[in-house]
Amino acid sequence: MTGFTQKLIEVNGLAPYLVNEITNVINGDYHFTDKCATPLGLLFTKHNPLSPVYMMLQTNCNGAAETDRWVLTKNPRKLEPDQVRNIICVFPKGFKHQEGQPSGSIVSAVLPGVYTSLPSALGITVHERDPALHVGLKDLQEQAIMNIDCQSSIPSIMIKMDKTDMHFPVKSLLSQLTPPSGTNSMAASPDIWFTIAQHEIKDALALASSAINKLPASVCAGLLTVSDIVLDSGDACYKCSPTAPKALHHWDADGSVVRIENEAVATQAEQAMLRRPAPLEIQARLEPSEANEYNVLSMRILLNPASLAHRAHGYFPVGKDIMSPMVRSPRGNGSFRVETSYHEPSLKGLPPFKDSMVAVQADSYPPQGVFQPPRFLQNGMILRQDQVEACQWMLHREQDEPFTEREFEERILPSVNVRLSAVAELENYARGGVLAHDIGYGKTIVTLGLVDHTTTESHAEFSILERSKWLGTTAFIHIKATLVIVPPHIVSQWAKEAKRFVRQLRVLVLTKTTDISRESMEAADIIIVSSTLMSSEKNIDKLAAIAQMPSIRQKKSNRDSQDWHYEVVETIKHAAYDHSNPDNPNNAHVEARIQGRRTISNDWVRKAAADIVGASDRKTQQTAKATPKKKKGKAAKPKTAVTIDVKEAFQNGEVLEMYTYCRVVFDEFSYENTSVATFFQNAVASSKWILSGTPPTINLGQICETGALLNVHVARPTPSMPGFFPNVTIGPKVSELTDAETFRSYTEPLSAQLAADRHDQGQRFLLHYLRKNKMEIPGVKLTEAACFTPMNTQEALLYNLVQQVLHDAKWDVDGMSCGLDTFLRTILNEEMTQSAGSKVKAAGKSIWSDAVDALVLLSSLSVSSGRKGFEGMGWTGPNAKLTLERLGNKASAAAGDHLARCTRILVSLFDKMMYLANMVCNDAGTGSGKAKKDAYFGHMEEIFDFMRNTNGDSDDSAFINYLHDAIVYRSSIRPDYIPTRENYWDCNVWSEWMGGPGTYNSANWWLLDSDHDLSDGELDSLQNRWVGSGGDQSDDREALIDLIRQEQDSQDKCEEMALTIGLKSTGDMAAQLQKHFDGKATKDDYEFGIQIPAHRPQKGKTIKPRGQAIDETLNSLILVVQSVQAGIKITTEAWRRCIFLMKLNHVLHGSQSPLSTTCNVCDGVTADSDMFHSIACGHSLCKDCFGAFTEAGGQMCPMQSCKAFSRGSFIPSEIFATPANLQHDLSAVPSAKVSDMENLMFNNVLDDEKVLIFAAYAGIKREVYDHLIRSDNGFSVYMTDGGDEDSNQIEAFKAHHGKAVLVQSLMSSESAGTNLTEANHLMFAGVLYTDLDSYDMYMKQAKGRIIRYGQKRPVFVYHFITPATLEFDIFNKRHGNRIRHFGEEGRIAIPVTEDGEKDPRFPLYFRPYLETASADKLLRSVEFEEYEK
Repeated sequence: MTGFTQKLIEVNGLAPYLVNEITNVINGDYHFTDKCATPLGLLFTKHNPLSPVYMMLQTNCNGAAETDRWVLTKNPRKLEPDQVRNIICVFPKGFKHQEGQPSGSIVSAVLPGVYTSLPSALGITVHERDPALHVGLKDLQEQAIMNIDCQSSIPSIMIKMDKTDMHFPVKSLLSQLTPPSGTNSMAASPDIWFTIAQHEIKDALALASSAINKLPASVCAGLLTVSDIVLDSGDACYKCSPTAPKALHHWDADGSVVRIENEAVATQAEQAMLRRPAPLEIQARLEPSEANEYNVLSMRILLNPASLAHRAHGYFPVGKDIMSPMVRSPRGNGSFRVETSYHEPSLKGLPPFKDSMVAVQADSYPPQGVFQPPRFLQNGMILRQDQVEACQWMLHREQDEPFTEREFEERILPSVNVRLSAVAELENYARGGVLAHDIGYGKTIVTLGLVDHTTTESHAEFSILERSKWLGTTAFIHIKATLVIVPPHIVSQWAKEAKRFVRQLRVLVLTKTTDISRESMEAADIIIVSSTLMSSEKNIDKLAAIAQMPSIRQKKSNRDSQDWHYEVVETIKHAAYDHSNPDNPNNAHVEARIQGRRTISNDWVRKAAADIVGASDRKTQQTAKATPKKKKGKAAKPKTAVTIDVKEAFQNGEVLEMYTYCRVVFDEFSYENTSVATFFQNAVASSKWILSGTPPTINLGQICETGALLNVHVARPTPSMPGFFPNVTIGPKVSELTDAETFRSYTEPLSAQLAADRHDQGQRFLLHYLRKNKMEIPGVKLTEAACFTPMNTQEALLYNLVQQVLHDAKWDVDGMSCGLDTFLRTILNEEMTQSAGSKVKAAGKSIWSDAVDALVLLSSLSVSSGRKGFEGMGWTGPNAKLTLERLGNKASAAAGDHLARCTRILVSLFDKMMYLANMVCNDAGTGSGKAKKDAYFGHMEEIFDFMRNTNGDSDDSAFINYLHDAIVYRSSIRPDYIPTRENYWDCNVWSEWMGGPGTYNSANWWLLDSDHDLSDGELDSLQNRWVGSGGDQSDDREALIDLIRQEQDSQDKCEEMALTIGLKSTGDMAAQLQKHFDGKATKDDYEFGIQIPAHRPQKGKTIKPRGQAIDETLNSLILVVQSVQAGIKITTEAWRRCIFLMKLNHVLHGSQSPLSTTCNVCDGVTADSDMFHSIACGHSLCKDCFGAFTEAGGQMCPMQSCKAFSRGSFIPSEIFATPANLQHDLSAVPSAKVSDMENLMFNNVLDDEKVLIFAAYAGIKREVYDHLIRSDNGFSVYMTDGGDEDSNQIEAFKAHHGKAVLVQSLMSSESAGTNLTEANHLMFAGVLYTDLDSYDMYMKQAKGRIIRYGQKRPVFVYHFITPATLEFDIFNKRHGNRIRHFGEEGRIAIPVTEDGEKDPRFPLYFRPYLETASADKLLRSVEFEEYEK
């Protein structure tokens, strides 16, 4: 799909000048783009730098699909519910986009809403509203000099209008302004004005809109602007910005957290918000005209600049970390402006933040004195010139150069094009920044150069004195050292580099808590600490013991762990241990002071918890006391608190939180590590540095996270963000909102202008604090290739089965049938358990990530890797052989069992539908009830027509026959039944006691009760089926029902009732059944996804299940009809799957069965190797019919009457060619991909070369490692796992003489920051499924391990890809969808050229056997692409 040229031929009934305008808009070349989220993913763009035009499908969410039309528009973005699209022209019904039209075709279209001159014959004249009698502006700045108090407003705009013909939309507004008859209020009190209520301001502004909208913007900019509004954080205006209540925490002994909200404080804060001074006030009155009548409406608009500025000032964070108050100026300035003729700007042109990462320019920061670090020179080392410049920039950033923090507040005035805005500014003197030079650039060396330049006695004295003044306490130990936080695997690398370049400095390496002591910390110049030390349980336990708090066990990034750490640091500060004088007598009471703080805190928590009021009950209208609930999830067992000597811990300085530092450096910051990030943010240091070659810059929220680490505020969290704003504008999120915060989040959404201002602030932050130099390494020869490895037969069988079942389950792993949900969940849980190291921040994920992860895993793993999953499904035992024959047989059996289960449920629900229909069919009904009844009886007729195949357009005739036999003839349930009526689709005669085919009855669906309205015939049927001729007979109605209830309660009947009700099969069906009868089951508990009422409906009873009254029986019928409709679809899928697997089993066994060798289109019999079988519908095509189907380009299966979307789902039989031995044990068989990797290593790696292997998933990593360890291939094999031993593994790999392999996780910090130039072969074991930005980051990190300064060998990079799987689509998308051939020996060079050849087998043997739209949906779901610019 490329594009087309469009030309306007003729327009009827339009003025000539308008024809020219329309022609210029419509005519042009249109190009296809897939960078969109438009319906069907189709968008054609006419490129025009000033005003692009788009062709897209305009959908109506409130109408049927038939109402959708293709249109031309200038606005392709997603619309909010209250928005409409500006349409240029509308194409007719049935029109397809121009790519689907014959060349040169002429299409008629409609031009809606074109303005033209009014015919004079209409006699219509248009008059402009009379201009205002007077409009006056006052200089706001001049008035504000004497009156800058937020408690009073300043008259700024004066307007006088003739009200003679004025329409007042709100009559009360006019009555307020009209003086009493016979009075002259102006003469008596000329200064009396009537204040317009805030809720009537919209109507008042509408009256004056014609005057206000004509105010010249340039004049207003000069007069309606105020600057230099004094802001003081020490004396903040709490009337304009009430302090938000903080959540209190109760730290449980098991490490869990209960967040408790002080509802009384939250209520007060909300009331204070409502009482805030308004930034705008309108006053009005009626004045007499020259005729002495009150015909002049005089209005004045009063502005309150300070109010809006104070609100903006209130957005600056308070009490979020220890360090910010020390670097943020307490006093600042505010400004205010009025923008008239305001229109929302376009945000499509906002540049990505990565474009704001500028390099250190040469000569921008000339060195003062000696430009090489002195100890570098002493050790015979020097920095490159670009590294010198980077070091000088870092030295410059450690001077007092403030960054202006800004916060914004606005008010968009209704009815007029006016925006009030205020900006609050505070200076932030935080030193440091982000060194983001490319991977391999030498950031470690540059940072050591910075340390070398500043390690002087005078610098240390100044830094220590500064920190002492900041804190104003001796509760911390001030040391001269630079603290460097690094991942565990590069601790030794940092130590070695320090020894090489600055060996004269004292270096202390910390890898465990016992390494921390005051003596060693004070003596050191550089302290290198492993990031795992901070997140280790021993460190957390020691911090908890010192602060007398339970240890927290939340390891993920969350608000509770951050609050916990903040409280620990505050407790250390509050303990007031005098580190300057350890002999101070007050130090003996340190534990008492800590305990006092805990007591006060716990008292507050208990008081707040006692005052919590629960949610009110709608039915009872009562409000209950609420008990704070713990977070969901399995809590850890209470752990015995660590006992330590607290005084001794303070005396020896046993935790890093007790120190302040000259400098703190955070290396490889791009990965999530809450403990390290929280420590870094709260650490007190003269400067802070972040080192990352790939800093996260996808959106504003990530920029704000980086700023927060450096104690710099960039932008506030904004819960109310319009969904159509580009992703780059998404701001920071507050996780786990309290109820009060959630309530306050429902505010007016940001305007586009405010989003643009915030984006600009993010860019300013990057320009101030971040530098990124690109790296070009001369002399390194790079060869990169993609290696394609087709799956083994057993892998293809398992992968394609799972892929199709996932597709049928709409990519919901937990919704899969045939027990495969258990299988996949086992694999994914193992993956989660094995995953080590921290992941990159905000790596792309989607709601379908589990499904995609599972498919990518299966495309690379051997079948034996899923053994636990197979055992969970019962496909094999712990000691049984895992063979291909067993897999094929078990898959077929599971599909058959699922089909039988779905069929039986569907038959039961069909009986239930007819039973309920019989109950309501004689009810005349009126109004909406009758309409619903008629509608659902119509749906039942559609079901009957489907079963009868009346129009010949039902699905596969074989399936219809199967379903017809199951529902009507009941051969498997009632073999003696023979239909006697010609029309047996009559609900009045369907049930068994009426002579119909019905088998199931009310006792199968509901717990019977004596007051149920049951006919004599139904009672006889119930007795025969539930009591039987051999059981206790009873003529008494109540006694019979009691007997049936006893049967229903028996264990034997639980399984049957659960099945006939339609519940999903679980381990404990009795519990599942009870859940249903208790009314606690959800739609996910039912096989067909429709929640069914648990109790027998009472005829004539009215209920309101969805807010509207409806007959209970009719409501039950509606739900059952929906369930039958869904059941037919699911049973159809089960039938198709069963047929496909039966054919596949024949192919695997090599039997020339007609089932697998007969073409379903031409009925010809062909050899197995020339057949194509659809996994979507189960039908088979010969080679000729498949070729015709492919050439025709249709989407549906070519077999007559099959309605399945089967394009892309036909699998060549040769994929499942008969293996040599179906009984071969697969337990020791590696995956085809792992075998191919081993072969390439054996053939291509020289004796003195090393290989680095990256796997995106822990399961693939483990399989690669285990196989290479077992193989006798001459390689020494090493692996990292994100632990403290990684450093030893890496050093052993680097030092090894001979061939060696290092296996690492790609999406983990364990692979970051390491210099591995000893290796020159890089292998990627599979694809990486994430968003584009994260993908680029991971690829750069991985390749940067070996492509860097110091690499002397040619570098070879290999990507191992499994074709005919989703893995191929993921990889191909990253390479512009240009891969269309396998190359020589299954390898193609990367990058792929645009004009590459196309394999005749493309896409059959390349893409997954899946409809294209489904695959594209999965791939797009993880991206953050905006509309085409």
